[in-house]
Amino acid sequence: MLPKILAKTNKQGVPYYACILMNLTGFISLMNVSTGASSAFNYIVNISGVSTFIVWGGISFIHIRFRNGWVKNGRSVDDLPYKSPFFPYIPYYSVFMNTFLAFVQGWSYLKPFDASNFVDAYIMIPVFFIIFYGTKFYFKTKWVKYEEMDFDTGRRLDLEELARLERIKEENENEQGDKFILSLKKIWHNVF
Repeated sequence: MLPKILAKTNKQGVPYYACILMNLTGFISLMNVSTGASSAFNYIVNISGVSTFIVWGGISFIHIRFRNGWVKNGRSVDDLPYKSPFFPYIPYYSVFMNTFLAFVQGWSYLKPFDASNFVDAYIMIPVFFIIFYGTKFYFKTKWVKYEEMDFDTGRRLDLEELARLERIKEENENEQGDKFILSLKKIWHNVF
């Protein structure tokens, strides 16, 4: 969903514009010069910490929705290649704990109140909601109902199924090669 220019690749398949953009983010390290090494390190740790809590909470939330949708579409949990132990307790616990930790990780800045560190500790929470709802608004997406979830489009076939399809393809190619040789032999015998 990023700008198309970031998907442009060279002959070797390297997305060079995306690489340049990611390397430019290294300039964040120049904060070290203006704010000091420990402050710059704390900024980065706070932002990445809250982001990690948001990501793992989101993964657990999506896992819960996936399993509920899987079952509501009439599929068996036994058909899944991996079954999470203690489902649904661990994903619910993970959603709760990651949400809790995202909100309490900056509690030490409340008393005495330190505005710059408080904003730094919690800035990713509103940024997450702005990006999430902004994306939903911009692309006009809606929550997918469990019954409408598509579990087959883009699904990777099991390795055994891929091997079987590869064998069938090779057999068809060999048959076509054999047919070509037989046709040449018929022509040869008819002409000579």
